[in-house]
Amino acid sequence: MYKDAIDVSYLKLFRNEGFTKYLKQETDFTIKEEVLSIIKPNNIVLEKTDAAQASVIVKRKGGGHGSGFAISNDGYIITNYHVIAGKTNSNTEPLKIITSEGEELDVAVVRVNKFRDLALLKVTKTFEKAFVVSSTKTFKNMQDAYTIGAPKSLELGQSISAGVISNERKANNNNLLQLGMSVNAGNSGGPLFDATGILHGVIVSKLVGENTEGVSFAIPSYLIEEYLKIKIN
Repeated sequence: MYKDAIDVSYLKLFRNEGFTKYLKQETDFTIKEEVLSIIKPNNIVLEKTDAAQASVIVKRKGGGHGSGFAISNDGYIITNYHVIAGKTNSNTEPLKIITSEGEELDVAVVRVNKFRDLALLKVTKTFEKAFVVSSTKTFKNMQDAYTIGAPKSLELGQSISAGVISNERKANNNNLLQLGMSVNAGNSGGPLFDATGILHGVIVSKLVGENTEGVSFAIPSYLIEEYLKIKIN
């Protein structure tokens, strides 16, 4: 009861105009790089059983990990910025990519959008399958959806979670898909997709707290190109 009261009080504080007028809020979330062209994959995820071949673990050298997924057959990978972020705003952690076959690869950070919590990585590898990134909305409310990743532990790589897409939410100049799905630390950056392999989002966060279960969020995939200034050709 006490924890719920604290949560409610915190939310009320951030809705109070007397408080929010003193907050400095960033409103320009665009990145300054030129548009980067990426080759559209030829061999794509066509069903949920293909997803493992396009999914990876993003391992931080200093400890910790997240998930990610290929958006091209020639090695471009999407994950969350917070998965790769270092201890300061200007740095990222040294990283390795672990494929579904257990192969450990060096990886380069191509570009990031800190405010949108997205990162584009590149490895020297040909992925047998990759997800298609579309600039149009592909999801429906109440649609069944899945994610694949490594919740909590590297040993749990390629774990599947299932749930539903509840709705698209808009707050503070950000769009998020609300999910009825169980995700954990380590799922961040993983793909949100349906039974036919269509990509709908990037797992990013969940609600935590007393008596809070199964409420998680994903960045809509139709915004990936805009947020990272890439073009899938």
